[in-house]
Amino acid sequence: MANSASTPRDNVKYDVRFDMSKLKHPHGGSSVSYDYQQGDLMYWDSSAKYVKPLDSDANAAYLVGVALRSAYLAPYSSMVQSGGPAMVKNFYDACLVGFGAVFTFFSTAGETYTHGDSVYWGLIATYHQFINKTTGSHAIGTVYAPEGAITGGATVLVPVLVFPQIPVQSL
Repeated sequence: MANSASTPRDNVKYDVRFDMSKLKHPHGGSSVSYDYQQGDLMYWDSSAKYVKPLDSDANAAYLVGVALRSAYLAPYSSMVQSGGPAMVKNFYDACLVGFGAVFTFFSTAGETYTHGDSVYWGLIATYHQFINKTTGSHAIGTVYAPEGAITGGATVLVPVLVFPQIPVQSL
């Protein structure tokens, strides 16, 4: 299993008070800066006026939730037509963000996560699906592990009840 933001994955574990918010992001762009994957933590960039993948603890103060789908649909994007260009990405016109549910995130090695622990952004700017429990000012949620403690590792997933840091308008 790849544990990077380049791998879309459905990381909804439990449907607890599930709510969805539809937030607008730039559409029709071809820049990597518009890219995010299903399962990425997302924040509101008030300067650009759209959501972006979480890349710092400071931006966690503007967390809106978890991307429920990737930014674009690109079927056969790695295939090149004979003598022609590669297929282009077709960007959605809005970002579907979920919150108020339990999502799973990649853990930090050496940490022990127990039910109710606050967790923070994962400290690696290019990985938007990681958490840590020791470093951060803005919690992204709390560990949901009533069955017992979880010891972190490279591919260990931790269930987290995610809550937004700013008010969001739901559908």
